[in-house]
Amino acid sequence: LVIIFAVAYLVGYGYLQSLKGSDSFFHLSNVFWFSKFFPEIPYWYPLQNGGVVPVWGYPVLSYFIVILIERLSSLSLVGAYQVLGFLSVPLTALGLYLFIWSRIKNQTLALIAGVFYTLAPISWVWLFDWGFYTESISYFFIFPTLIFYDSYLESYLKGKSSMASRVVLVLAIIFLAITYLFHPTSFFITAVSAFAITFFRSIEVKPRKILLILKRSVIPVLSLILPTLLLLGFIIFDFYAYASRVPSAPAESDKEVFINNYSTPPDSLLGLAKIPPTEFKIGHRNIVVPPLIWVPGILGVFASIIYSRKVL
Repeated sequence: LVIIFAVAYLVGYGYLQSLKGSDSFFHLSNVFWFSKFFPEIPYWYPLQNGGVVPVWGYPVLSYFIVILIERLSSLSLVGAYQVLGFLSVPLTALGLYLFIWSRIKNQTLALIAGVFYTLAPISWVWLFDWGFYTESISYFFIFPTLIFYDSYLESYLKGKSSMASRVVLVLAIIFLAITYLFHPTSFFITAVSAFAITFFRSIEVKPRKILLILKRSVIPVLSLILPTLLLLGFIIFDFYAYASRVPSAPAESDKEVFINNYSTPPDSLLGLAKIPPTEFKIGHRNIVVPPLIWVPGILGVFASIIYSRKVL
């Protein structure tokens, strides 16, 4: 814990000194607006475009957390915003550490993963360069969800059902729902990760028949996803009803332009080249997974395949 936070402070202390990220003032303006009325948030927000309904639009839960920190401490709203943003990286790294420790029972490897996550430029890019504040905050809830889900999956694959397994499943559902309320993208990342974990763990269980593997892969994931969607029904149905009344053509056009023209160059993403300052993709310069991280990762995948074959 101390090592992860010490590394995070050395790498990210600049975020505590001044506001960073191109979208930060958008988020901070929302925080100040909500703070004026919290907890009785107005239905209409007139300061964005021609007016929007904030609670059915961009995820707002992180804004509420900033306001609570400001009111429960001596920090200003800006200070609370910076502290929560900074903490999002080491807390996510701590979640990664706990997940790996619970999964493979090796604190050394778990610590290495947590430190590497903290050191990776891509872990900070959303805060420092792009200002994707709510997305960065939401990452913290990914690993608690996976930790509880993996505990439930362990019991399911062993054919054991107990009060403890049901409790951890409920906790996984709650954390996954909270992840959605912070940012839907992280919700989908977590859901896909849960399916991947389930699939690869199902392969380890005998008998290894295709239909049984599919059954073992699908049922636990549905046990997680379906109750979560029902739990989120209070916001999902209203959100899509509201979104269906908002013209999507400009957004779809911008999305297509972004995907076609602004994707991160693969050599830059892998840390094999630097984007020149004159290049229009300079904003992607820190979306990097260094070779120090992905090379051992690839070697670890091959080593795990070889080791698993010996064990199986």
